[in-house]
Amino acid sequence: MTTSNVPAFLVPNIVGDNISLSGTPANSDAAGSPYNIIVTADDGYDSTNFTFPLTVVSLNNAPHVVNPAGSLSRIAGSTFYHDCLGSPVFIYDVSAVFEDADGDSFTMTVDHPATTGTLPSWITFNGIEFTINPSEVGLFNFDIIATDTFGESTTDPFVVEIKNTHPSVINNPLDSTMFNGTAYSRTIDYLTVFYDPDVINGYQNFSFLIHDVPSFLVSTTSGTDVTISGSPSTGDVGTYTLLLTAADGYAQKFASFDIVVEINSPPVASNVTDITVKAQGTTVFDFTNFQISDPDSDVFYDSLWFANGTSQSDVNWIAFNSGDK
Repeated sequence: MTTSNVPAFLVPNIVGDNISLSGTPANSDAAGSPYNIIVTADDGYDSTNFTFPLTVVSLNNAPHVVNPAGSLSRIAGSTFYHDCLGSPVFIYDVSAVFEDADGDSFTMTVDHPATTGTLPSWITFNGIEFTINPSEVGLFNFDIIATDTFGESTTDPFVVEIKNTHPSVINNPLDSTMFNGTAYSRTIDYLTVFYDPDVINGYQNFSFLIHDVPSFLVSTTSGTDVTISGSPSTGDVGTYTLLLTAADGYAQKFASFDIVVEINSPPVASNVTDITVKAQGTTVFDFTNFQISDPDSDVFYDSLWFANGTSQSDVNWIAFNSGDK
């Protein structure tokens, strides 16, 4: 007697008219069931075949969790690894979460129940690792599913929490003073006033505005700079409080500063006396006894003018030294 079509996990043993098959199938051998084993009897003149099916029933064990993925909590942007493009990226390896007691291979997929399986645009999964580049804040629940070659699967929940840190004021702008009839211009960089650690795509994640700009001023924004310019009139004298805001979509912070408009007072002269000079010869007159001051403490400059509006520089017979008076 002979045998044929015997699966590799069995060894036939023929002793006289007896045939025995022995071996231990693996779970993977169930995939080929049933096995049609052929026994042939031959007396030298004729032969007869006998076929019997052998079915291997799988005692497969589904993959099981050995290292739960658990939860991952991060502040958006600030605690993530930054790639070469400056984008905040975090890599989370889950290859050690599951094992299979049968030694079967298995694949891992991810389900996002809240969106019926679709992952948010800022998270991807390549079968081993999550790549997380957060662009929104919240608590996100995922299911990591390990499925072996027999279709048996096990699920491990995975939670990603993306926290937000609000913008903060790091330098409050200083107050400033302007005078009626005088042109004024000031530029403030928002990034010198506010800071937000939530870096998204390489940039601090907040928008900014300026409020309560008086009508005699104009504000223009370029990049992170805001420029305030204008020329107030006498009727604009007073104190104006301007407000800067930084908002990240979840909260906002405020910084304020005052612009004070004052009336400019001209310099005041005292102890001024008339002088008489002769038509011939040179007369030197010392003006140091004159008292000239500015009520606003502004810097001022001396010059000599005639009552008819003629400047000293237009007359060749008189010289004036502002430094020596």
